[in-house]
Amino acid sequence: KARQKQKMVKAKKTADAGGDDWMFEKTGSSDLKLSSSQNMFCFLWSLVFTAAPVFIYVTVHGLSFEKWGIVFGVVTLLSSVIMTFAHQNVATGLKLRLLDMRDVQAESFFDKQSDKQKQKLESSSAAREVITWESIYLALAENFSRFFFLAVFLGLYLLRSAPSPVNYVVSVSLPAAMLSYSSMRK
Repeated sequence: KARQKQKMVKAKKTADAGGDDWMFEKTGSSDLKLSSSQNMFCFLWSLVFTAAPVFIYVTVHGLSFEKWGIVFGVVTLLSSVIMTFAHQNVATGLKLRLLDMRDVQAESFFDKQSDKQKQKLESSSAAREVITWESIYLALAENFSRFFFLAVFLGLYLLRSAPSPVNYVVSVSLPAAMLSYSSMRK
């Protein structure tokens, strides 16, 4: 109990002093990482959403899938990987904020000796799992809305006079790169 109180007092003092590292002390850095199944979930959704512009460029711009299929595949795959990094970064930031707002403690915060602490740990674990998935879904929604806005803006306005293959490559890969870069800065 004394160790718990020391951690809470230290976290509170650091927070009151305006430091940003207090959240990491409160949650534990290992609690913030997404699992491999959660990362795969983000990648699959990234693959679906970055492949959506292919339909537009095949039907509207007249790019044949047989001729430009390799370009479509490479750009979609690379953009999906880049978008997955953006999802991870945004989800981690959202998870940090949600853990703090809902005052959920990290697993490493509890001593696993007493029954009362075991019950708190179990309820805290369930809350952390809900918060993790909530942050993933919010990150997906935020990133995909920004991705589609940027892709449409680039494809229909800024690059409308560019050749269709160049238009596709830039209007799909650039928004993914911009989102990934902006997610690292948060």
